[in-house]
Parts: sequence; C-alpha cells; structure tokens
Amino acid sequence: MLKFLACVIALVTLAFLSPMSSATADPSNAGKVKITVMGINARGTDTLANRNAEYVWVRNVSPATVNVKGWKVVDAAGNTTTFTEDNLPNLNATATTLDLPAGDSVIVYSGQGVDTTPDNNVHAIYRNGNHYLNNTSGETVRVLDADGSTVDKLAYDAYGINPTP
Repeated sequence: MLKFLACVIALVTLAFLSPMSSATADPSNAGKVKITVMGINARGTDTLANRNAEYVWVRNVSPATVNVKGWKVVDAAGNTTTFTEDNLPNLNATATTLDLPAGDSVIVYSGQGVDTTPDNNVHAIYRNGNHYLNNTSGETVRVLDADGSTVDKLAYDAYGINPTP
C-alpha cells in the first residue's frame, strides 16, 4: 500500500512540476488542462469490482473556462473517452461548446457508474468496463483537444515507476 501511495504522490508531483510538451499542442490550449492524478494498477486481480481504482484525473488549471467539446483521453492502446454533453451533462453546452470552468476537473474511471458531478467542481465519466485505461505494465495517457493535438500526457512504466511527462 505504501508503494502505491508513493507512486500516486510521485505522479501528482510530476504532473504539477513537469512542463507540457508544447511541440504538438495547439497553442490556444497549451497549459490550460493537465493530467493531475492517475490511479494505476488496481489492487489485486483486475475485476469489475476494482476497475474504478484505475482512473485519469484531468483538471482545468487555467484561470478561464476551457471549451472541451470533442476532447479525448486516450491510452497507448487507443482506448478513447470523448468529452461530450452526454457524459458531462452538468457542464454548460451549446452546439459548438462544452465549457469546463476554471479549476474544475473531469475524472475518467475505467469501471461502472453513472456520469455525474459528485460535487460542485469534479465531474465523473465512467467507461463502464470498456477496457482498462491504465495498464499494469506501463502506460502513456494523453489528453487531446478537438483538433487531435496533445494538450497533456503522462507515461509510466510497470507499477508507476519512472513516471515521465
């Protein structure tokens, strides 16, 4: 358990301290949204019961609202979760926008649940068992904007050792 907590703390620290790769990011979105926490390698054998221990926490770290309509969280295998008004029903939406307010977060869970806003600024999307996002052997997870540009990414090797931006 202590190893797991150390890995989570290391990933959080790295997410806040590491520079985003601006080589592929749309300049208008650069630095606005970050992967701030990842739950990796759910304890025990992977089952439906523990899938929500594997998640990606994405946060609007900018001082302004960001339009996240059509943005995606994608893992190395191509498993994708797209931000839509259907899975983020509590965000202000129009035909062309889906507004994530400054300081708000979206947590993409691998497991089952109902897409909700558990409190005022944290929105939850559940993949309902459609593939694990965070592989035990290592993973690279990216946040892509609607144009497909990488806004942020986080990679790690087995069990969260050597996380890299």
